[in-house]
Amino acid sequence: MCDVAVYGNLVIDTVIDGDTTYQTLGGIANVWDGFRKSDSNLLIEMVPTEEGSSLIHINRNNSTRISKSNLYERSRNPRVVNARAYYVGYLNELVDVEFMEKFDTNSTIFADVCSGKKLNAKRLGKVNVLFVSDTDYDSVVSDSLMDNDHLLTVVHGPSHSFNSRGDTFVLPEEMKVKNCNVLGAGDWFAANYINAYLDGMNPGLCLRYAHTKTSLMLGARNEN
Repeated sequence: MCDVAVYGNLVIDTVIDGDTTYQTLGGIANVWDGFRKSDSNLLIEMVPTEEGSSLIHINRNNSTRISKSNLYERSRNPRVVNARAYYVGYLNELVDVEFMEKFDTNSTIFADVCSGKKLNAKRLGKVNVLFVSDTDYDSVVSDSLMDNDHLLTVVHGPSHSFNSRGDTFVLPEEMKVKNCNVLGAGDWFAANYINAYLDGMNPGLCLRYAHTKTSLMLGARNEN
């Protein structure tokens, strides 16, 4: 059994960052990178459900990014593995989520969404924790999710994060990273949150740890 099984789109990113253009792996590869950078000892199993590509422009002046993607260039038949926790990326955009029906019901299921399609609430049947960025919340998910007793919704942004339980964390001003490359920041946040959760932290502490650790990771990348 692994600690975390990661499902979702594996994406080849072409990144335009100032005068530099380069290719890297994105999608669920960013989550794997988050676990790696957080010095986690967790055993991670990667299970791509689709393969695609994305063109991404980074704006360091206001620490934002914009992209154009084709996430469905190739579909895969994802195997289901035994895990303490499952993570499903881009839940609102996946073509087929039938594989989730085979997840161990004793495990915790995490999922996130991306900008794009409105999330079908039926896909949340087994999900315990849903990650959503503050910029995608209004267009992708419904306010009714905040009243779902079964689901913990975690909303994250550059300066603060909160959950549907009422916990809030505001990043101290001195920890905010300015003029940075934010590519993958939400995926890193999810990886850090899951790491904290599996270490036994409560939802409020998971928020604090994930946001603080992600900021430190962004700062370290910004210095390179």
